[in-house]
Amino acid sequence: MNTMQFAGAYCGKKNIALKSKKKLKRTFIIIMKNIKKLSLLLLLICASNLLQAQLLNTDKVINTLKSGRKTDLVAVCAHRGYWRENGVPENSLLAIQRAADKKIETVEIDIKMSNDNQPVLMHDWNLGRTTELGMGRNDLVSSWPNGALQTLRLKDKNGNLTNEHLPTFRQVLSYIRDHNIAIVLVLDIKDRNAAWACWNIMTEGGGWKNHWGSPAAKWTVFKLNATVYNGPADLEKSLGLSGSRYNDFRFVPVYTTNMVDKIDCMAQYKSYRNKPYFIGVEVDIKQQNGIHQDIMDQAWNDGKTVCCFNAIPDAGGNNFNKADGTCCYTLQSLFFKSKSGKADTEDNRGSWQWLTSMGVHWITTDEPVNLINDWLDKGFRNAAKYYY
Repeated sequence: MNTMQFAGAYCGKKNIALKSKKKLKRTFIIIMKNIKKLSLLLLLICASNLLQAQLLNTDKVINTLKSGRKTDLVAVCAHRGYWRENGVPENSLLAIQRAADKKIETVEIDIKMSNDNQPVLMHDWNLGRTTELGMGRNDLVSSWPNGALQTLRLKDKNGNLTNEHLPTFRQVLSYIRDHNIAIVLVLDIKDRNAAWACWNIMTEGGGWKNHWGSPAAKWTVFKLNATVYNGPADLEKSLGLSGSRYNDFRFVPVYTTNMVDKIDCMAQYKSYRNKPYFIGVEVDIKQQNGIHQDIMDQAWNDGKTVCCFNAIPDAGGNNFNKADGTCCYTLQSLFFKSKSGKADTEDNRGSWQWLTSMGVHWITTDEPVNLINDWLDKGFRNAAKYYY
């Protein structure tokens, strides 16, 4: 081998060595990046498990909602409790318990009135769909006395009878107190009478406290259609809000698309938004630039939390059960056209991804666990705000 050949061979080996060294360095960098990702993932899992072992702080949940939207947190509300499991009826004590077990921060329950003016839990105006009474005798809830209503057994999602009985609102508060539950209640109330009855029970001195010793008024949110009251003054007078009662009250007005011809929705929203009891606003936003887009935009500019119902069909196909428990209606059948000509032409509320893209950061859904898991993967469930 001559000198030139030797030099070429030497340089070739050196180049191979350099390439191997660079390759090894790149491999090392990739491994370290993966280790960092894995460490972060393990840290998140550990943090998640740690949070799961704790009870959320209801005061912090309320404060988080009240302080406005968060870029890293979409709040979740279990619609009628968590009733997606066999043997768990909607609007039951067990459905509230299961929602709390799943660490869902808020749970919506529906209030109806007995014929002796006691608030009970029931979504429908009638008893047939969800109780042992059956559709053959689909009596109105308001035609039964409170005591008799409590004897009725409830059905689960499959129509099977359970050992859960139709609960009263008082029983809900007692259950939360006696079982050391920590969850925010959202009362879906349709009229003044029911609102007054619930507020009176909560403030009558019944010792209704949760796991943290916090009184019920501080972790119970009243959600009513904006047409029920004529504005803040009417609401405050009707419920006797003054002194400590004024400060403890929690309220969310609801604006559906068919209200635009009944009230000045924007003016009313603005009259509520800075009240100390205002938690957020629920808007039935169905499509981009649709009815109430102005309230959505205003709430966004105000930094307020916007809530919306995730409209997932509950009666098969695209169907929903009617308010009397009979079948059925579709979202399209509820399309509204205002006198000004603005109209519903589509309804995208069945997609929580779409709702979030529209600026909704508090979603009421029949699938709260799936929603939480979905948003956890996407970085929208920083629930640490509820604990620390």
